[in-house]
Amino acid sequence: MKIASERVLDRLPAEEACLGAVFTSYTFDPRFFEEHALRAILRLISDPVEQAARFHDEARRALQETPVVAIVDAGERQPGRRLPYDLLEVADVVFHPKSVLLLFERRARLFVGSGNLTFAGYGGNTELFISLDLAYDDPADAAILRAYEAHLVRISALTRKTTSTQLSLLRDALHRRLPPRPAATSSSVVLLD
Repeated sequence: MKIASERVLDRLPAEEACLGAVFTSYTFDPRFFEEHALRAILRLISDPVEQAARFHDEARRALQETPVVAIVDAGERQPGRRLPYDLLEVADVVFHPKSVLLLFERRARLFVGSGNLTFAGYGGNTELFISLDLAYDDPADAAILRAYEAHLVRISALTRKTTSTQLSLLRDALHRRLPPRPAATSSSVVLLD
């Protein structure tokens, strides 16, 4: 039996413009993140190698409009960050969650899986991710998004820099899209952290 496979990197872009993104990872490679993941979600046209100056200008402009946050284990972060996204480091405990939340106008896309935010983790290794497209106005989907946001609040308290402008902007964008919280909300998906 042949199992169909797809790279996480290929699932990041959508037809709609990305309105905000948060990534969590144990290992973090900023070069991969900037040249591949950010390039995909922000729909950057310039080549990061052949047109490096143009790529960085294009990315900086896009990041002024789109909040992006990476929350990573401080001990497993590689050097080389060049772009202005929020990089939050967890230092006092091993930080192992691997997830992505992308906000779009009509829906959100959530990935939870085993791959680190590296080339190998997003397309080179054999990893397992679940990818969910969640409608803001669907009560069950909204419950999952609220649970993931609560997870973000808990893990951001573990970071060296406990306030993040970009994370606040992302959470505000999510709140604007979710309907008012109903009295009782249940979901068949439970996020444990």
